Amino acid sequence: MGKLRTKKKKKKVNTSAMIPWRLMVLGSAGVAVLAWSTTAGTTTTPEEEEEEEGGPPRRIAANLTTQYVTMATAVRTFPHDTSGFTQGLVASENRLFESDGLYGKSRVREVEPSTGRSRLERPNKKHHFGEGLAAMGDRLVQLTWREKVIIEYSLDLEVIRTLPMPLPREGWGAAWDGRALYLSDGSATVRKFGMDYAPLGSFEVKDHRLGITVEGLNELEMVSGELWANVYAMRRREASNCIARVNPATGDVLGWIDANSLFRLQSDRVRRRRLDFVFNGIAFLPGTKSDRDDHLYVTGKMWDNMFDIDLLPTNLGPAHVKLHCGLYFPTAAAAAKAAKHSPPHHHHHRCHDKETNAA
Repeated sequence: MGKLRTKKKKKKVNTSAMIPWRLMVLGSAGVAVLAWSTTAGTTTTPEEEEEEEGGPPRRIAANLTTQYVTMATAVRTFPHDTSGFTQGLVASENRLFESDGLYGKSRVREVEPSTGRSRLERPNKKHHFGEGLAAMGDRLVQLTWREKVIIEYSLDLEVIRTLPMPLPREGWGAAWDGRALYLSDGSATVRKFGMDYAPLGSFEVKDHRLGITVEGLNELEMVSGELWANVYAMRRREASNCIARVNPATGDVLGWIDANSLFRLQSDRVRRRRLDFVFNGIAFLPGTKSDRDDHLYVTGKMWDNMFDIDLLPTNLGPAHVKLHCGLYFPTAAAAAKAAKHSPPHHHHHRCHDKETNAA
């Protein structure tokens, strides 16, 4: 494990750093939440104060109960470190942490929200490909891709221990709901574990309206009792700019969040390589007494930006998801063959180098 690196703060005044920050989302597998605090010296006009204090608070869950498709719209835009192949993002104790991937470049870092730069960072071993990140109690839990180990850190990024990863194949995404740790491996299966990593069961994510199992579950996040997942069916050469909203008790898809508009705001560098620099990273911060609004942050691998978003309800249905969400739909023959030859609850895929798609 590499040495802890600290980043010296520059004395130059950055007005963007005076913006209160709350939470963000980035990377491939993992989840993030962040509480923003107002910097001393920040001023607002009476009109801004009235706007902030007046009106009902923004509630993310309000548009979710019956809507199958909601559209993501940017409320605020922030810079994102374009060198970070973000695999996991999580907030704990008002600090934002990110897990970056790629061999020789993997790391866990504390992120300065206003700039996207590192406050602290801990490089992974060169043969470890960092993946999903979750805050479990007073520690951070980082998955690795194929190395089959989990690394636990203190919030100061000191390594606590390294232990076997309780997944039969690869590590992709991680989310903690206060009682269970949810882990994805790039298939359609989510596995649950206790704080001691004892298995608590598993479920397959299915969308009955589309008639498919959802392959390529990546970054995970718990939002108002739902499990949200980025989707990257890497082995099928499909990358989605939509988020699946999943019932964690059944595995049924409740709906989809279409974030294609955010992908279109990225530079040509990102848009030309949509199968490499994929939409990945979700972080949710519920409203508090000091800030009544909910905040939902999203980004992608090596994206130029991260966004605080709101959700707009629509009357769109499965046809929209099938056309615009970049999901894998097996042919009838392929589906029949898979059902005949695949053992239940197991997913056998040809080994594909995830880093090749990211280089």
